[in-house]
Amino acid sequence: MVEARQTVTPATKLTGDIRVPGELAEATLTLILASLSEGESQVDNTPPGIAPLVSTLGGLGVELQAGVSCVTVRGRGLRSMTAPSAEVDLGGTGDAGLLLLTAMACQPLAVRVRAPTDGTDLCRKLLAMLEQAGVGRVAEEEEGVFRLSGDGEMKGVDYADTDLEPSLKLALLLAGMYADGETTIREPSKSRDRVELELKRRGVEVTGIRPDPAERVLKVSGGQTLAPLSLPISGQMELALPLMVAALTVKRSVVRIRKVAVRSDNRAFYDLLRQLGGRLELEDEDQGAADMVARFTPLRSTRVAQGRAERLIAHVPLLAVLATQTEGEFIIRDIDALRGSEDALRGSEDALRGSEDALRGSEADYDLVAHLLSLLRLIGAKVGEYPEGLVIDGGHPLQGTRIDSKGDPGVVQAFAVAGLLASGDMEIEGAECLDGVFPGFFDSLAILKGRKK
Repeated sequence: MVEARQTVTPATKLTGDIRVPGELAEATLTLILASLSEGESQVDNTPPGIAPLVSTLGGLGVELQAGVSCVTVRGRGLRSMTAPSAEVDLGGTGDAGLLLLTAMACQPLAVRVRAPTDGTDLCRKLLAMLEQAGVGRVAEEEEGVFRLSGDGEMKGVDYADTDLEPSLKLALLLAGMYADGETTIREPSKSRDRVELELKRRGVEVTGIRPDPAERVLKVSGGQTLAPLSLPISGQMELALPLMVAALTVKRSVVRIRKVAVRSDNRAFYDLLRQLGGRLELEDEDQGAADMVARFTPLRSTRVAQGRAERLIAHVPLLAVLATQTEGEFIIRDIDALRGSEDALRGSEDALRGSEDALRGSEADYDLVAHLLSLLRLIGAKVGEYPEGLVIDGGHPLQGTRIDSKGDPGVVQAFAVAGLLASGDMEIEGAECLDGVFPGFFDSLAILKGRKK
């Protein structure tokens, strides 16, 4: 458990190997499929945000044992779930929630399910397609709340729609395993979703053919089972970023962050660090994950604005601390979304948990830019404010002091990095917000500094 006040002392160098908590989306999908498998699966490096799903699956009769960052699942097959005593809320399950919805609809359960607010239409679409396969009764009792009674005899369906979301395709393939006969999913031949790989790696036979150059057809036969699969969850890129910045800016440092998920949609900050001259390498790449190795490097300044600012908006505190260590004037603009709009500001804590569209956590009227400006000046950074954002003159020494993070995980991690670079101790208030994001963050810093946890 992270204490409310954390003290970070200056570092002379950082060395070692570290892991960061896994991606919530990958952990959710893995845990749901493990619960439907036949046999024991061990899911390692799970993030703190997986706890609600563990509770939900337990309420459906799944046997699980959850440790600090590992969940052991003793699966009993596709039809092993039991009726829960309460409504099942799919909030927080993301796209993988469609798999759980499918499993509940395709076996003899009477259950009331609440869809995520932003996923109601997709859940509604999935259930309508499952009704074509003969799934039991489905009734929408109120907006986004469905009553399921999975007592129908399912049959394979040839779905004609070729414009299906990847999560929907995977859910329909899973449903095909419950059905008699063959289920067919169609997609454009240029599609790179490859959702069937999640089933194939668990022993399910899914065939793919191209009857014509424009179309790819996936087929799965009913009656198959999911084999158990034990694996670690890939580390979340966003949680690796502060450790990368620390390694690049603390002299003599070499840090390896093991098995981090690397995709085109999550590497904007990583690519920026490379552009600034950062010595970053991806090693041992495998199935979308790689070891990330960062070495101390003198960094150039740049200008972050417009589209790039939008992609980096959840990481502005870390970006600002990074800017203090570059050579020259570093401009960060077009960050009005952090000025306190109730609609725009929905939590960097959620962003760090895996939500794509959340920016920060705290009160809705909190002006993060103004607070960041005051904190940077408090630690001795040379920073100016203008209507569009901040300008930071890098290369000036930082001074450790006491700062109030306002319970923002992004601020906590950014100023922990600043504490490694400053003269004197950095005392960070409100650090307990990392409990739900990266509870081992300060332990990781201690390890890299050569101290015991």
